[in-house]
Amino acid sequence: MQEIIERLIAPDRFSMTSLYDNVWSVFSSHEIIADSINVLKNDFSKNKYKQLACGILRHAFLIELVKVPGIETTKFRTR
Repeated sequence: MQEIIERLIAPDRFSMTSLYDNVWSVFSSHEIIADSINVLKNDFSKNKYKQLACGILRHAFLIELVKVPGIETTKFRTR
């Protein structure tokens, strides 16, 4: 999964939707967390579930780099 994430964050324009589309199914099918993910899926609307999933991916797997002094673009690295 790390290889997939690194490939998706490499372009100049990062897309969280692309990350979600390519990685979430792998993450959410892991046997240890699958039950918890299914509870979330059943408790939230489709839109809110996707927002939550993107937040989980961002928090768990990405580090946001900041350019100083000006913040022109957002770049990420994997944890």
